[in-house]
Amino acid sequence: MEQEHGIDKQIKAGHIEEKRNEQGIPYYISRKENDLEALALQIKSYLEKENLVAHDFSTKVWNKDQTQSAQIDYRSRWPIDGIAEGELE
Repeated sequence: MEQEHGIDKQIKAGHIEEKRNEQGIPYYISRKENDLEALALQIKSYLEKENLVAHDFSTKVWNKDQTQSAQIDYRSRWPIDGIAEGELE
């Protein structure tokens, strides 16, 4: 749980920048020298805990020069069955 709050604090402090692509998918840029693989796991955990996005997606966390990245595979836990039929809002 502490990691999730740590990511939130790092985003708010500007150590990690959250951006969005043309489809609205977030991606991240680390402004500090971090282990990108470990940071990707922390961001994934944070995103899944917040559970704000209703669909699965893949994204990345990049180093500050955007020359290296680590993959993040977000898996939503939203019950999306029935949305098209108007069963859920």
